[in-house]
Amino acid sequence: MHLKSLLWTGGKLLVTGAVVAGIAFGVGVLEPNLAVQESDADIVSFGRKEVTPTEKFVASMEDLGHSKPQAFNLNGNVVYFATRLHDQSPEVVREEYMQKFREKGLAPNASKYEDEDQSIMTAWNGGVITFHESEDRIFMGGMLPVKQVSSPDELEALAETYDGQPWELYKGFHNVELLRSGDGTIATSSWSDANFDYEKMLPGNDKLDQNVDLEVPSCPGCERVSAFEDLDPQRVFRSNVYQGSSSPQHLMRFYDQALTQRGWRPTETTHVMERIYQNVEFEGKEALKRQYEKDGEVITILSHPSEDGTGATAHTVVSN
Repeated sequence: MHLKSLLWTGGKLLVTGAVVAGIAFGVGVLEPNLAVQESDADIVSFGRKEVTPTEKFVASMEDLGHSKPQAFNLNGNVVYFATRLHDQSPEVVREEYMQKFREKGLAPNASKYEDEDQSIMTAWNGGVITFHESEDRIFMGGMLPVKQVSSPDELEALAETYDGQPWELYKGFHNVELLRSGDGTIATSSWSDANFDYEKMLPGNDKLDQNVDLEVPSCPGCERVSAFEDLDPQRVFRSNVYQGSSSPQHLMRFYDQALTQRGWRPTETTHVMERIYQNVEFEGKEALKRQYEKDGEVITILSHPSEDGTGATAHTVVSN
């Protein structure tokens, strides 16, 4: 396997974290915070010198003023997120972050990576490099390897002799996504513990120890894509995404029957939406949305056609 291919295979871990962070941020689970807060993440002790790449990364986020880390269960993997809102552009913010990573030993002295082998070695051994850069978005990160290597030749030899799946060479990730927001930038950092199992992220996998939502069942014939749960005991947030061959209407009928049998009742918002769907024509009408409530919690069901047009996707969210 070529080194560059190996790097981008590992980059799938980083993208996983970024996509889920975007979902969490979009529904209000993550919020940017300008104030520096004391972190209580149990994967790092700030009272001593940081040792592992993850400890150095989390310490960097604290120094840079990110909010207190929030922990989530993602398909049986523990992942963390923290945010900060900056007044400067993504490019200016990136230089501030790279300077901090250099101080922590997570990046080479040069701010740009013209040496491809150096970039690969940095990202492979838990450092931070820039994977994507545009005017409005910069994406930086690195992987935690199962085995560290000291040279490109050693890494090439490891890749050539490995006969398993490429993602089995990694056990975790950390990344920062910088998105332009008006005249400023929203910085979202995400990272895993050192036991991230990427195989649990594959749709329809049969790996054990994955989080299961007991309140919201899987739709018949559907394949689970992801399960995302807030681990804060004071906050209820569980999200599941399923894909199936049935129509959006069929999936919605199933959830209406299954949830009402469990004591959930449609909200007033759902009744209003039903009247709108019956009497108004509008773009996007093929996407269906319903809400149910019980004991201070709300379940939101969104069902829409799959991108390839062969079925539907159901997205369920439980919140308080």
